[in-house]
Amino acid sequence: MKFWRALAAAVALLSAHPVAALAPAAITGQITSAEEGAMEGVLVTAQRDGAKFAISVSTNERGVYSFPADRLAPGRYSLKIRATGYELERTATVDVTTAKSATLDLTLRKAADVSVQLTSTEWFMSWPGTDKQKESVYSCTNCHSVERIARSTHNAEEWLQVFVRMASYANMTTDTHIQKRVTAPNPGRFGAEIKNTAAYLASVNFSKSPEWSYELKTLPRIKGRGNRAIVTEYFLPRTKIQPHDVIVDGDGIVWYSNFGELNLGRFDPKTGELKEFPLPLHRPGYPQGQLDLEFDADGNLWMGLMYQGGVARFDKKTQTMTTWYLPDAEMNEATQLNQVAVNNSGVDGKIWTTNVGLSGIHRLDLATGK
Repeated sequence: MKFWRALAAAVALLSAHPVAALAPAAITGQITSAEEGAMEGVLVTAQRDGAKFAISVSTNERGVYSFPADRLAPGRYSLKIRATGYELERTATVDVTTAKSATLDLTLRKAADVSVQLTSTEWFMSWPGTDKQKESVYSCTNCHSVERIARSTHNAEEWLQVFVRMASYANMTTDTHIQKRVTAPNPGRFGAEIKNTAAYLASVNFSKSPEWSYELKTLPRIKGRGNRAIVTEYFLPRTKIQPHDVIVDGDGIVWYSNFGELNLGRFDPKTGELKEFPLPLHRPGYPQGQLDLEFDADGNLWMGLMYQGGVARFDKKTQTMTTWYLPDAEMNEATQLNQVAVNNSGVDGKIWTTNVGLSGIHRLDLATGK
């Protein structure tokens, strides 16, 4: 019976849209443009009104997209697209029901401003300069898109001031949650290298002209098997949450370390329920957040507490948090415990953690707490 119902749905779908895929779909359609006709590799995202998640698929070689019927619940959906250089000709909304597939063809037009669509990779492709000059900026993308650099107006001297200011921020700082370092590194220690970087950034922004002196280059859209993925994005309720390391347990529950706050996150993708487990503040005035997230042999979760100078273990069964911190004599303003190694803690009762502040490692004896 399931086979015949699926076959009937496929026949109905094909009748409604002759180029649709041979599978039951909640929403399907073809994407075209005047410049390309049917467009392959266009990312299509559907989000139901009020939903805290969105689902994305890509168009195939015939320009057809299809959302499987088991992925979209009934309701009204807004559709968005991503195809660098293009934008939707008009707003796209569609109603999904269990009675039949919804068909919505989409027409794209050339984007008025392609610069707002570029990824950092495409900015690097577009910028003039040597590989060495570009490599000096790669790490900037850990915190933000290099579009900010391209749109800035700083000259080389002003960039040096920006570097000093940026060095005062901890690496988990965001626009909405600024965290300052207790002791900021001095960018001037790099000498001529930092001045060369400043001069290079001033050569690719608006410091000399209101227009870029280079052509904006884009990556080709994906073709073939790369377009067969279905991606689900879950939107968390607060902008300060920074899921850094995300792992999934045997029950399908998602856990993440929060890079900018003192809590561990537990997310159930089936129900959308989010629960946060607090961590104690051990060093007031120091940046807060965790790095790394690992399961031990018993399924407990471990994380490094970074500037708080310790490590933590969360017991999934009892839902309790235990923390260990460096002795005061070994703690300093640069202390930062990041990665944890707990894979073999069941063998000898020891775990290991890195300390960026001294470029070394520590060993914790779980039996003694030393």
